[in-house]
Amino acid sequence: MGLWDKFIHKLEKQEGKKDRFGWIFPICLLLGVIFLIVANTNIAKKGEGAEADSSSTVYSRVQEQTYEEILESKLENAFSCMEGVGKVKVVVTVKNKGEITVEKDESYSRSTTTEEDSAGGRRNVEEEAGRSETVMKDGKEPFVVKETVPEVQGVLILAQGAGSSQVQEKLINSAAVLLNLSVSKIQVAPYQE
Repeated sequence: MGLWDKFIHKLEKQEGKKDRFGWIFPICLLLGVIFLIVANTNIAKKGEGAEADSSSTVYSRVQEQTYEEILESKLENAFSCMEGVGKVKVVVTVKNKGEITVEKDESYSRSTTTEEDSAGGRRNVEEEAGRSETVMKDGKEPFVVKETVPEVQGVLILAQGAGSSQVQEKLINSAAVLLNLSVSKIQVAPYQE
């Protein structure tokens, strides 16, 4: 006989419906509370997983954009807010793709052994061994020690207000300051749709 059957059998033996209700109500209440706790715990765990997924998705999207695209977007947003500029399109060219230096776990050993034979001859044996392994962060990605951004080679700014020499001067000087470029590497032209 199972546990449940024993419980029901015990309830049936008791006299009066008042005693049965006295047992059933607290048990149902207890089961309801347990159910709510379990359901709430599962919802919280799903919520945490959703947050982790969304942050990794954002990280992936940022990784997909190139450095040039990020600069172009920021410059377009800044220049379009300037008085008299109007609609803007920016093109940035770079010399290289930047450089990432990762941490390496390196070990190097060198040993020298001198051997003598019975005839009095001597022989020196030198051994060298080296090992290099990339240090991983959280076991997933390399630990980055230094990261340099690509070097900007030139900028083209297309603006609706570029017909004005004052607007051109503002755009050239702003780009020169923001990107640390000489003005000879910045060109401004009228925007045409």
